[in-house]
Amino acid sequence: MKRRTATITAFLIAPLCPVIVGLMTTPPRRTEDIVVSAGLGVVVYLYALFFTALFGMPTYFLFRRLNLVRWWSAMIVGLLAGVLLGAVFRSPNHPQVSDFQLMIPSGVLVGAAFWLIWRQGKEEST
Repeated sequence: MKRRTATITAFLIAPLCPVIVGLMTTPPRRTEDIVVSAGLGVVVYLYALFFTALFGMPTYFLFRRLNLVRWWSAMIVGLLAGVLLGAVFRSPNHPQVSDFQLMIPSGVLVGAAFWLIWRQGKEEST
C-alpha cells in the first residue's frame, strides 16, 4: 500500500476506536439496545472523525514535515486531544475525572491505530 493510501485509510479507520471503547464499556444487553448502540456508534464515529480531522490532520502534516511521525508522538497527540475534548465537553463547568475516563484512552487508541495503519504505507519513489 502506498503511503498516501495508508494515511487516508488511517484517518478513516482510527476514529472507530471511540466507538469500540464505548461498546466495550457499555455493551448492549437487549435487541433494542443493539439498534440504539448502532445509531449512537455512527454519531460517535462522525464526531471522532471530525475531531481527528480538526486536531490530527494539522498535527500529522506538521509532524511529517518535521519527520516526527512516530508511535509515541501519535499517542501523545491522541492523549492531548482526549484531555482537551474531555474539558471542552464539560464546559462551562469544571471538568471532573469521569470526563476523562473515556476520552483519554479513546484518544490514545486513535493515535495508536492511526500510526499502526499509517506505517503500513510505503514511500512512493520519485
